[in-house]
Amino acid sequence: MKKFSIKNVDFKDLKDLKEIHKVQKGIFGADAIKWDWWFDLIEDNLLFLKIVPSKLNEIIGAIVVTHLKKDDPLYPGDYIPVFFIKENYQRKGYGTFFFKESLKRLRKLMVQFLYLHTKDYNQPALNFYKKFGFKIIEFFEKYYGSGDNSYLLEMKI
Repeated sequence: MKKFSIKNVDFKDLKDLKEIHKVQKGIFGADAIKWDWWFDLIEDNLLFLKIVPSKLNEIIGAIVVTHLKKDDPLYPGDYIPVFFIKENYQRKGYGTFFFKESLKRLRKLMVQFLYLHTKDYNQPALNFYKKFGFKIIEFFEKYYGSGDNSYLLEMKI
């Protein structure tokens, strides 16, 4: 595996945010996070990381973890609205490496539970999350803007 570094996303330079938005829009299409919502993620994030090849200045993946509000039924857990690895880097170990490193940082922050949504038919994503201990806890019909269904997954850290 090539050498990569995991870095905090720099919000002072919108270049990172624009690149992450563009990549996730290419991956998720109509279900990608809208540009305006990224600014809410900046304010509410617990963790916002990118993975970058050591010899390139190219973001190949990102993760965002946000705090859930006290009135959220999943509180005191935290939520992952964004996790992706560029398609040409998938199934090569980079996502596993990046997710493991992110979990280490979350443990240091005393996170107890993590939640995320994934499409019900996205078996590679479901398998990926299950190997980290995520379990399906709920099904949502037409959850995504595209009309696709979703599973809500939970992990105790």
